[in-house]
Amino acid sequence: MRFAGLGLIRSAKQDALRSFSEGGPVYYVYLIESLCMKGERYVGMTTDLKQCLREHNQGKSSHTAKFSPWKLITYVAFTDRAKAEASERYLKSGSGHAFARKRLWQFATQSFLRGRYSTLQVNRALLQGRY
Repeated sequence: MRFAGLGLIRSAKQDALRSFSEGGPVYYVYLIESLCMKGERYVGMTTDLKQCLREHNQGKSSHTAKFSPWKLITYVAFTDRAKAEASERYLKSGSGHAFARKRLWQFATQSFLRGRYSTLQVNRALLQGRY
């Protein structure tokens, strides 16, 4: 199976791997969803996904403490902090909420959980702007 835009994905992955191997940070914009309160969602940015999710679940964030526990829905990796911050800001804006609701939340929770797509296919679709 061949995907359009595969070169972009390989390039982004190679950039992230190169940055990681050179000791440069990788910035993740992540989407999490509450397991106890349906519809409660949060978008954030971090350099350590595991630690960040652990802190959300331990109640260390005032914005997410009352809706613990949380599960990671999806994330996008960036090697450029400014681009990661811009992406996070956009996803927290009105049009970003609409985009995420249509393309990220629904796609990740329905298609991925039904086993229709692998994580790689999900990331490819997100980078291509399609679900």
